[in-house]
Amino acid sequence: MKRSLDRHLIRAIGQTRRDDHPFTHGIHARVTFPDKTFADAPAPWHPGPGFDEQTNGSWLRDNGDGTLTGVVCGIGPKEMPSHDGGPWTKEEVWTMTSPNPDHFAYLDDKPHRLTWHVGNPDVTVVREPYPGHPFALHALYWDTFKDRYGFTPQRCPADHGGNYHTDLICAPETWNERHDASDIRTAVLWLSRELDARARITGLVHNRRLRPTPYGEDNPKGYHGSWPQEVERLQDIHWAMNRADGN
Repeated sequence: MKRSLDRHLIRAIGQTRRDDHPFTHGIHARVTFPDKTFADAPAPWHPGPGFDEQTNGSWLRDNGDGTLTGVVCGIGPKEMPSHDGGPWTKEEVWTMTSPNPDHFAYLDDKPHRLTWHVGNPDVTVVREPYPGHPFALHALYWDTFKDRYGFTPQRCPADHGGNYHTDLICAPETWNERHDASDIRTAVLWLSRELDARARITGLVHNRRLRPTPYGEDNPKGYHGSWPQEVERLQDIHWAMNRADGN
């Protein structure tokens, strides 16, 4: 695999455009993982038909009878104002039904505010323990994976193969001390050993997101701003590698 990876990286470096704006080009690695790597991953949880996801862990459904139902997973003890029923000691899953749409106004931003409406006469609530809940088991699996490897893979829809993958971007030369092609090589080889990963390397990436905002016309080659997540992900993987090596 090392020879093949080196060959594809060298070809991508040769194909990648160079100019006075290094942030507009890069080398892209699509890293894929076989299904067996995540055979023990818990299935994603969903509250049922008709529910639309608002955030990761919250959903809303129009019941068609003049009421709405919201579901929030992982409401914790510090997220409950003292006036709405008192504290509890463990996180919970809340299912709340009400005809008042204002009660659900924050589900897409601050879903814990569902607790503010406990005690209202137009509200009914079902509360379940969060530890051991299918959503909690799924979240714990991927949180643990990210702590170890520095990223969480995405999964393609079933009609597009359903494979797990992640994307990395670097430059043929270092961007202001950021990672270059040798670091993609190191990351891919580590993920191959650890997770049986394979990578497809391409050059000629031309993406405006790769150029952070210039910070001064008097210094046109000086840049600042947020880096694309594919660049940050490569850095996170290297930090995970260093942790695994005890560095």
